[in-house]
Amino acid sequence: MNLHELIADTLRSGEVVVLPTDTVYGLVADPRSASAMQRLFDLKGRPEGVPIAVLVGSTSDARELVRANGLFDDLAARHWPGSLTLVADAVDDSLLIGEAQGSLGVRVPDHPLIAAVTSIFGAIAATSANRHGSPTLTQASDVEKEFGGYVDLIVDGGRLDGAPSTVVDVRGSSPIVLREGAISLDHE
Repeated sequence: MNLHELIADTLRSGEVVVLPTDTVYGLVADPRSASAMQRLFDLKGRPEGVPIAVLVGSTSDARELVRANGLFDDLAARHWPGSLTLVADAVDDSLLIGEAQGSLGVRVPDHPLIAAVTSIFGAIAATSANRHGSPTLTQASDVEKEFGGYVDLIVDGGRLDGAPSTVVDVRGSSPIVLREGAISLDHE
């Protein structure tokens, strides 16, 4: 069994995994498993109702989960794969990502490990591997100190940049930046 299959099997078992991405280390879980998502929310210490984004392998995978509009298509074409999370209307409410009020944040990371895992497993729920309100952890050793006894697998991807993804709401006719992050939309 290779690493990608091990990660997918661990996620299928309802476990929480820490993976490197193109931005930060992420706590990831199966967004279709209530118990896995509860563990993820508990580990993060995130307040009730704050939704968690989903990582997918391609724009077409994202389009299966959200209702894409022209703004979505334009930003996805320019920034995916990459560090941009797009918030759009969810196709349905089958993913247990928190109280997103009919919306879903999706991202196609520019990272070969995430691409391989999502091609085997499908969409994964992901949030930065730090406690809610705490600084971002940029090294696997720091993640191990914080979460080692509580997660089932930590994949060391070296030192990461530490800048989170930029989050943009594309449900309207113009983009609304919900969180400044690794990319800027100022000149778009």
